[in-house]
Amino acid sequence: MSKKRTWKYWTGRIVLLLLFVVAVGLVNLIWFKPFSIRMFYDKMFVEIAFESPEMVTSLGIPGIYDMYKDELDDASDAENKRSYERLKKNYKTLESYDFDSQSEENQLNTKILSWFLGNQVEGEKYMYHGYPVNQMFGVQNELPSMLESSHKLRNKSDIEAYISRLSKFDTKFEQVLEGLKIREEKGIIPPKYIIDKVLNEMKGFTGQKKSTEIDRETPIKD
Repeated sequence: MSKKRTWKYWTGRIVLLLLFVVAVGLVNLIWFKPFSIRMFYDKMFVEIAFESPEMVTSLGIPGIYDMYKDELDDASDAENKRSYERLKKNYKTLESYDFDSQSEENQLNTKILSWFLGNQVEGEKYMYHGYPVNQMFGVQNELPSMLESSHKLRNKSDIEAYISRLSKFDTKFEQVLEGLKIREEKGIIPPKYIIDKVLNEMKGFTGQKKSTEIDRETPIKD
């Protein structure tokens, strides 16, 4: 009995120790500077994935996909500003790692990531100088395309998530319109031909849908 208790005692202590080590690692990874540069890369990937449910759906990332399949990206101005703050924080953290002590492979990764984050941070002053809705891309065509081509419909849960996403279209469009109004106040307005093409694209889509509905309702003649 004594040996059996001793074996269980030490097994339990080892399990608790392993759980403690994992917990410490997760806390460090999420809230503090990761212990290694490789862990920092992983942290950044996870952060980006959690910030963009639509990207997770488009990439079909296992595990994370089901966690966010009923959500849409937050396109509000407040979230856009928070995103830049996270970028600046991550850029500062990346620069704090000792470059010379990294492996040759990690040095290359660090150079690439540093260039990318640096460009993103530098672009903060131009955050309103783009046209998020234009004749090439925008929420008006990317959102329906994502649901059509990437959102899986394998079971009841997927279908409910699909319906949930549809119910959030109004909020998403309102967030985008908020950004467009801010740009308008700053005098940043797309050229008229871009506005015309976007409106014509939307009219064409709506008109095609109505035409299809009429055709379906029209009795077929022999």
